[in-house]
Amino acid sequence: MKKGFTLIETLVAILLLSLMLTGASALIQQALQASSKIKNDTTAVFLSQEAFELVRYQRDTNKLGGNPWMDGLQPGPPCGTANGCIARINSSTGAVTFSACGGGGCPFLMFDPTAKIYNYSGSQTTPYQRTIKIQSVGGPNPEVRVQVTMAWTTIFGSRSYVWEENLLDWQ
Repeated sequence: MKKGFTLIETLVAILLLSLMLTGASALIQQALQASSKIKNDTTAVFLSQEAFELVRYQRDTNKLGGNPWMDGLQPGPPCGTANGCIARINSSTGAVTFSACGGGGCPFLMFDPTAKIYNYSGSQTTPYQRTIKIQSVGGPNPEVRVQVTMAWTTIFGSRSYVWEENLLDWQ
């Protein structure tokens, strides 16, 4: 009696091993894709929240300086137009300036690895594009609707989210 594997036994073993490796690699790919999606979604949420905070900061700065509460934001340019606007932060002074976006859309955010911040000046281009739009809301109280759109593209596809928040005149 000869000892060893037959050709059929060897082929079945190779087939089973191939199926196990294929299943494991598919599982790893799905885990990596989910991890990337969660990271990108979280970054987009934080960047959109930052936009709301910058609009609130400008409103408060206007009121404390004795200026109209939406001065430099709305109505009209820069943030009351169909193309929306971007907010730039001066990292040395903390001043915020809003600029209208052109017809081609708002520019992509950049990342500064030294300061660890996202802004429109940095050395690394990011996939994130943030658009801020501000519209008046009718009614008895001075109120605006702030809309922030985050859009980005990764190797797993394009995504975008839109958040809205109403902002009242600060008293």
